[in-house]
Amino acid sequence: MHDVMIVVSEQYYPLRTDDQLLLEALKKRGLDVIAQVWNAPDFKPNAKVIVIRALWDYAENIDTFLEWVDEVSKHTKLMNPPSVIKQNYDKCYLFDLKDKGVNIPETYLVKSLDDFKAYQNTLSDTVVIKPVVGAGGRNIYKINKHDEQALVKLLNDRGTLLVQPFLHAINTTGEYSALYVNHTMTHLILKTPIEGEFKTQFHYGGKEKIIREKPTNHQAFLSTVETNIPKNAHYARIDYTLDNQGNFCLMELELIEPNLFLEHDQASVEAFATTIEKALEVSHEDYYK
Repeated sequence: MHDVMIVVSEQYYPLRTDDQLLLEALKKRGLDVIAQVWNAPDFKPNAKVIVIRALWDYAENIDTFLEWVDEVSKHTKLMNPPSVIKQNYDKCYLFDLKDKGVNIPETYLVKSLDDFKAYQNTLSDTVVIKPVVGAGGRNIYKINKHDEQALVKLLNDRGTLLVQPFLHAINTTGEYSALYVNHTMTHLILKTPIEGEFKTQFHYGGKEKIIREKPTNHQAFLSTVETNIPKNAHYARIDYTLDNQGNFCLMELELIEPNLFLEHDQASVEAFATTIEKALEVSHEDYYK
């Protein structure tokens, strides 16, 4: 039985720099640590703690993934726990956060062309279409709201969609990611897309940099989101930008497999390693209380 297993998707094995830093920090503490592909045919949950990291294909295999979560948690301590995962994988959680006072972009749940037409006149000409279950910016499209043919194709492909106005701040200011370990903010990252793109993820060419001086005018908004991070979530990422009215708005509260940008902040690596080390000391029953 290993102490810690870091699980990723096949595409990110061997580990990315971000996750390799975590593995090395854990090994320096004398822990037995391995990395595995979560859905490999020979996968076995033979570790005391399993930490989900760059597991970015789960959205394309959601039923298999949720079954995997349930099975793995019977044998080991899964980080983040199943209860956190199950309330976060469907992006409709954004509506719940809105009801709790968190500002989100104007967002509509669309299951049919008729649904979309009911909202069409309220939207700006350029809209962003997102699947309700997705990761890593995949299957997100920017279209003209009058392009009903494109929308119907996406509905046929994905079933249910989220529709939002395109937020121009993504291409001007960028998108912020506030990183948390054990409910404490460790660092802040600004992500910007390359020219001609609106997705900020690194695999779409997005650039990232650490913000050394955390802007004080962000804190009031972040506080409204922080209170909604589940108590048993060990790590989190708040993605946010400015809406088209100039107010901070939540894009995602990432609780399953967020890139934590550990390579930008060594202290966050150590904080994460400490959280994992503490989980090793807790019984299976107490961990899932």
